[in-house]
Amino acid sequence: MIELNAISAGYGSRHVLREFSFTCKPGEHVVVTGPNGCGKSTLLKTITALTSITSGAVCVDGLDPFHAEQTRDVRAIVGFVRQRPDDQIVATSVLDEVAFGPENLGLAREEIARRCAEALEQVGLTGLEEREPHTLSGGQKQRLVIAGALAMRPRYLLFDEPTSQLDPKGRAEVLDIMRALVSDGVGIVHVTHDETEAVLGDRRVRMGADVRVLCENVRTSAPHMIAVAGTATTLAAIKLGLDEYDHNRVQGTTLARTEIAALRERFVSMTTAERATIVGLEPKRAPVIIAGTLILEELLAHYDIDELTVSDNDALYGILLERAQKTST
Repeated sequence: MIELNAISAGYGSRHVLREFSFTCKPGEHVVVTGPNGCGKSTLLKTITALTSITSGAVCVDGLDPFHAEQTRDVRAIVGFVRQRPDDQIVATSVLDEVAFGPENLGLAREEIARRCAEALEQVGLTGLEEREPHTLSGGQKQRLVIAGALAMRPRYLLFDEPTSQLDPKGRAEVLDIMRALVSDGVGIVHVTHDETEAVLGDRRVRMGADVRVLCENVRTSAPHMIAVAGTATTLAAIKLGLDEYDHNRVQGTTLARTEIAALRERFVSMTTAERATIVGLEPKRAPVIIAGTLILEELLAHYDIDELTVSDNDALYGILLERAQKTST
């Protein structure tokens, strides 16, 4: 487990974190939000000793990243994905980029090849091994950085606003990978400014300018479920193939849990004009719908719902909330 115990950290005389405590377990997705300058990125850097602390202690699976003999071991099990993938890519081919970390571990050539193949498959970049990274799209570059981290076989991954510079398609790809990693038991600390991403985690940490912390469980929160209601009507319109959005026609449409991912892919592949015509959607709301589909899939699985019938937003919210209350009692 990642444990920060009453740490203080800052730059010069300015403390960004003061007596700050935090945890993340394997297989847990912790989302960290807060205004600029509140210490979100500093929090991530302290976990792998990329910035120093003035007091307190950091422990990662029993290892101290600030202990000279343990720093390398911590960085081998904790991957870091930053906001700008170009800042992390160092090699001239996709394969060499993914192999960079394992090679520095001194692994055998066969093991390096195996890890690279598995990591590229996990992020959907198989077949692009010889491509030069600068020719990739923004989403592909970010997935490449994630593949490089996965080749190290990490127990934890730190994401610092990984989707902030991506288009809707790239954003959906990265969020899908993150969700799959959590299912595989990888612990994720996910820093974001986006409220639609904040509800994707198992737990949320809100950081304020005064460095006080408020944690809440987001899995059954009201905003979580309200976001789903608008998404369901959008997916219904796509499923019906409407030439233009018709609220009355989408009512009563059944959405199966198993078809949501395919509908999301159809939405992602649409042009801005198609989204505006079929779904009546403003371009800036596309990321909300993408995140909403992920939330919807998670909710249906969490409450063991195989399908739902689209009704008005209040009714759908009520159905999910009622199921959440039954599950929690």
